Amino acid sequence: MPEPQRAIEESLSWRNRRIRAANLPYPPGVLEACEQFDRDHSAWSASWMPENTGKGWERPAGFGARRTDGERLRGCDDFRPGLDDNVPRTPWAFGATIADLERRVAEFEALIAMEADLTRRLTPRIGGIR
Repeated sequence: MPEPQRAIEESLSWRNRRIRAANLPYPPGVLEACEQFDRDHSAWSASWMPENTGKGWERPAGFGARRTDGERLRGCDDFRPGLDDNVPRTPWAFGATIADLERRVAEFEALIAMEADLTRRLTPRIGGIR
């Protein structure tokens, strides 16, 4: 059985990011920053996002990351501004720099922990077992 880090680095998403980096191309150092981000945050996958000038979707170039472990949250999607339909979705974070992305992911992680705690407290106990 492969070690977890090696399995991540051999995943399809990891290889696809390298292909995107060659085809876009990514600015110097960005691919390595995305890969290091993934190593540091195993539940997230980062990528470079070129500038978007589409009306209503404008944003500068920067780093985007999505949660890859199936976790869902309401209102945690930096790519859908103003979305307020109360539907749990995969969290997507954006930061103009890798440091901005790290801060945004930390905010989302705090929300995920708060929601998990709330769910734990509101889930009725049956026979002392949750």
